[in-house]
Amino acid sequence: MKKNFICYLNGVSSSGKTSICKILLKEFKEPTIYLSLDNIHENLCDKYNNDDWKLYKKEVLGLHRMAVVWRDQGFNVIIDNILETKELCDDAKEILPDAYFISIKASLETLLKREKDRGRGHYSLVKYQYERVHKYLNYDLELDSQINGLQYLANKIIEKLDKFVFITPFLNKSNALEIFEQTELTKIFFERNSEQLFSLSKIEDKKVLNKLKLFIQNKSTFLINSSLDKSQLFLLGRIYRRLSLYNDALNCFLFIKTKLNVDYLLYYYIALTYQNIGFYSTALYFYNLSKDLNNSYKWNIKREKECLSVLSKKSENGVISCQNNHELQKLSHINTIPGLRDILQCKFLITNIDSDNPILYLFNTTEYKNHYLFYRDILGVNISIDKFDDITYYKNKERKNLAGSIVSHESILNGIYTLEFFSSDPILSEYVNLSFKILLNSLPFIKDRFYYHLNSEVQIDSLNKNKLDSDVKLIDTEELFNHLPHITLNVGESYGILKIIKDEKTIPSSNNIVLYKKLPNDLSNVRGIISDVVQTPLSHVNLKAKQNKIPNIYIKDASLKEEFIKLDGKLICFNVTSKEYKVEEVSYDMLEEKLEKLNDKPKIFLTKNLEQKEIVNLLSNNNSSLVNIIGTKASNISVISNILEKNYTLASYAIPFYFYEVFIRSNYLDRHINQLLEDFKFNYDHHKKVDMLEELRSLILCSELPKGIVDKLNEFKNKFKNELTLRFRSSSNSEDLENFNGAGLYDSFVYNLKEESIEDVVKKVWSSLWTYRAFEERNFHNIEHKDVSMGILIHKNYRNEKFNGVCITKNIFHKKYKGFYINVQTGNSLVTNPDNHAIPEEILISATGKNGKYDIQYLRNSNLISNKNKIMDKEEIVELMVQSNLIHKYFKKYYNRMDDGFAMEIEFLKTESNQLKIMQARPWVE
Repeated sequence: MKKNFICYLNGVSSSGKTSICKILLKEFKEPTIYLSLDNIHENLCDKYNNDDWKLYKKEVLGLHRMAVVWRDQGFNVIIDNILETKELCDDAKEILPDAYFISIKASLETLLKREKDRGRGHYSLVKYQYERVHKYLNYDLELDSQINGLQYLANKIIEKLDKFVFITPFLNKSNALEIFEQTELTKIFFERNSEQLFSLSKIEDKKVLNKLKLFIQNKSTFLINSSLDKSQLFLLGRIYRRLSLYNDALNCFLFIKTKLNVDYLLYYYIALTYQNIGFYSTALYFYNLSKDLNNSYKWNIKREKECLSVLSKKSENGVISCQNNHELQKLSHINTIPGLRDILQCKFLITNIDSDNPILYLFNTTEYKNHYLFYRDILGVNISIDKFDDITYYKNKERKNLAGSIVSHESILNGIYTLEFFSSDPILSEYVNLSFKILLNSLPFIKDRFYYHLNSEVQIDSLNKNKLDSDVKLIDTEELFNHLPHITLNVGESYGILKIIKDEKTIPSSNNIVLYKKLPNDLSNVRGIISDVVQTPLSHVNLKAKQNKIPNIYIKDASLKEEFIKLDGKLICFNVTSKEYKVEEVSYDMLEEKLEKLNDKPKIFLTKNLEQKEIVNLLSNNNSSLVNIIGTKASNISVISNILEKNYTLASYAIPFYFYEVFIRSNYLDRHINQLLEDFKFNYDHHKKVDMLEELRSLILCSELPKGIVDKLNEFKNKFKNELTLRFRSSSNSEDLENFNGAGLYDSFVYNLKEESIEDVVKKVWSSLWTYRAFEERNFHNIEHKDVSMGILIHKNYRNEKFNGVCITKNIFHKKYKGFYINVQTGNSLVTNPDNHAIPEEILISATGKNGKYDIQYLRNSNLISNKNKIMDKEEIVELMVQSNLIHKYFKKYYNRMDDGFAMEIEFLKTESNQLKIMQARPWVE
């Protein structure tokens, strides 16, 4: 507790002041005196201590002066009083400028009831006081005795008093450092200490200045809303400017300009602040306004010359408005939108959007490509990038800034301009309206040619078109870019065989450069991508291209162009830059040389343990040591059975690698495989490879299993006489690995126990190890084919499921926020192997809420249900999130991954009986 304070409780009779003061007196340990107007009145001589209160005004004035005497003698003072008039309130503020004023309130109904309970019946007096007592004072703390108990209110006062410090006129630097650490910047604090703070802002002690900056920064909107008068606001702005907190300074100055009286000094300081941040032409504008009001002010002329001198030598950091496209171009950066040439982008920042005075900065995007760096280095706001993101992106309720771009498309629709925000930022309609209003006012030449570009499903879903202003026009990606002859999505050079993909059944080779008429749902590894269909930088095809570092480009009507038709099936060099592309035929020798360099990856050798010779019950063998015996998929299911409650897991079994290896060797198929791998035509002739792998799969399907294996399979089958079907799923040693997930490479089958032999379904799963796509994927990642082996995961086959999907235990859009990303589809339409044209529901769970609370965003709706409906409700999402998090924590420790980049990819479904089941989990390979 700080000594020598004055704590002034003001409130209507029966509000509870006296009872609170009695509690405070018991709590305080330092010398503290209680001064009550009632006590003073009682101690008057008999003539005046009656109910007439003829000396009320003088008694209150005396009370105030008595409090000063006691405080000066080293006492803390608690005052219990009723201030009914403005005159008495003004006297309290003048005589007790360092007092801590606290209001004690209750509803009139409560006050009258208390008055009745006390048997006093002063109802008219209570009503009179109720209308006046709190009319003329600004309080440091306001409490309601109707809502909270008296002990609670006393504790709140003690808590605030511990932080309350008054800066005296004799402040020195050491006092200041202590004060900034122990108190908060409030209106009353600033009103009492503005001159001292201004004096501190002029000193050269960096330690004190840094403490003062932290104490005062980002508080301008709060203080403006506290109704400071013009002189106080002007002084506050000057303090901010001295401390290089330029956004806060402009917030104060521009508020005065908009709401209060203007004079030449205000314009001068606005100009000076814009000059400080390198907005020289804007500064010149305000210096001229200042001269118009006071032509003799010498500093205007001097500062004007400084601005003109700088502008003659270098470009400025930004402006607040442009009168024509040429001025905007000077601030813009060319080709910052991936793949779009001759596109100019100027970034902007609108600050203080939580106030009535938002401020626009159009900044030099060539110099400052990052909104945060402009905010920190130019506007002087010393906060971390995480804090900046918290007040600028994703959280619509807590936003203080809007960060976006104005993009100039000279060749589109007679030269349009688009408003762009970060694609995964869910901008509400009210912020689109605000941005349009401010930008159109600052860029009048773009009127009628200005559009909001909805560049993601997130922004489409977050926008309420009914709430848009009439001047807001919308444009989507396809309409915006469809006229362009080509768009580079990923630059690079590659060599391969050009293949025009004419139907969805055609599977390209890993040595192909593919030309797609329609974007595939699933893309195998290729050397380069050309498409007839407009892509966006975040399309799944482009993400794959970026992952594999291969060139990717959209070329309008590419499949009809002679330059590609004549090269179909031929070896080419494919080169894509940000501005152009080039294709030319090359020799086989050059291709082989280049491919050797491209394939320069370390060999991945796989392990397999053949000691387990029986089918494994995964519920009774729940440990990760089975991974080299039954494969990662089945092993992980056994681990999950131990992590999660039983109702979330599968009653599962696994056929070990031993069965596959015995079958392959007994039919001499291992020799056949070795011969294939060494065959020249197999390795260099794409068509030959396809045929030879198909022949191998046919051999597997028609070969006999050893009798011992058949007996064990039939014995296992007999345990499921009451089941119609079981699901047999691949669990090889070349999938679900930390560095190679092999998702969708191998096949799963539904086994009908009444119509099919168990050995046939087992062989079908084994044969999928040798599909062309699986082989090529292993080739691309340089996995040793001789090491591969196949186990089989077996569990109940769920029919008529409510939904199925995949959950990534990571926020894949914003790495700094924890989260989960979910794709889910209704019924039996698989997310992992989608039906033609089926689009899943996309959900992002992101820890962007207050105190890291998870927010749920529906990024995209499934096209298999009504747009108004959601496949997963929020309860189901939370249930999945909780189970997924348990799996994530276990495997993060198991793989010894302490970095934030680790995530698990979890497949799940909801059964017909409404039970969530985890189907598999593997490390997510980004």
